Amino acid sequence: MDISSLFYSQLRQNDITILQLYHAEKVVQSDLDQILHDCKTEDFSMERRYLLSFLQSKYPDLTFPPSLRSEIDKVKHFIQKKNVTLVMGLQEVARELNRKNIPFMLMKGIAMKFLFPGKLRNMYDVDFYVPEKFFDETIQTAVDLGFTPQDYFIEHSKDLTKGEVAIDVHKTMFKWRKNVQEMEAQIFADAPDTALFGIKVRMPLIEDLLLITMWNEQYNFIETTFIEMTETKRNIFWLFDTARIIESYPQFDWERFFANAAKIGLLNEVKLMLNVFDDLLPGRLPKHLSVELQQNQRDIDLKVEFSLVEEIFNSHWWEWNYINEKKSLQDYITYSKVWMIHNFILGAKKIPFLFRPFADASIKYFVNHNNKRDIGVA
Repeated sequence: MDISSLFYSQLRQNDITILQLYHAEKVVQSDLDQILHDCKTEDFSMERRYLLSFLQSKYPDLTFPPSLRSEIDKVKHFIQKKNVTLVMGLQEVARELNRKNIPFMLMKGIAMKFLFPGKLRNMYDVDFYVPEKFFDETIQTAVDLGFTPQDYFIEHSKDLTKGEVAIDVHKTMFKWRKNVQEMEAQIFADAPDTALFGIKVRMPLIEDLLLITMWNEQYNFIETTFIEMTETKRNIFWLFDTARIIESYPQFDWERFFANAAKIGLLNEVKLMLNVFDDLLPGRLPKHLSVELQQNQRDIDLKVEFSLVEEIFNSHWWEWNYINEKKSLQDYITYSKVWMIHNFILGAKKIPFLFRPFADASIKYFVNHNNKRDIGVA
């Protein structure tokens, strides 16, 4: 199984159908009836009802069962109320950061919410970036305002909560990536100051916001698949976000987007994500870009796979996993590194017996390497 197939396997088919219906030129009642028929009762989770609310808002003539319509309305009300609470929490922290002349930039869901205020956008927390030299002071500022930092270890950011408000302060825009400081500094410098709700914030240029969005989604996919070792089904919010950006910004600077991606070693990673987007929502990308991506899809997959294995070899993911999850380090090494070598790089899905000696040697190497780092093998 190549990496694109693995990514697709973690998307729910009914979610994809809702995505495609929402972006279709015409939707009739039978289309809605079919998707409701295909969903089992337990499939109407909060996330699914949230997605159905998009169809309800865009196509008000569609008839939803009264009980489901009521549940959708409850979800919409919950998200709207939650978003107001999160924005109020952001305002509280932002006013103090403004007073201290600490600049910061909105990211991810909160940035999308400000760009498209009329669109319902679920947010789990408020993400914003501060240059690393301001990171500790920003955390202390939030603590002084009554926020409680979460005690689990995450290298790239810090989660803090206060009542129903959750903020995530980032000191890097591209978690897990190395040597990105120069590019992040440029993105931050290019982000214009914007006045929102009585506070001064920076908003990334639209090309940079999409770059951050796509890497965040791919990182989350990698994390759940190769660190947590789960088969978690992924939400598709990033696909709605991508579609909104591309449709709303016809002058989107693709040259800047790909140039910045290349500078931080993510050119093929974002091309992979765009291939997924183009496959699920054809006709949105510029035609020449769509053709190029389709013609080079296999080559893009292989380059991402090579890069991913190389990064895992050189990363400290297994240390993070060991510290936080107390999982078996041996299991992690075997699953995440050797499994990927077999399935992605060496094509062992076709002739696995040829590469068993290499896999065995890899396990021994990583065990010895890890022991030398005094972490040990669980």
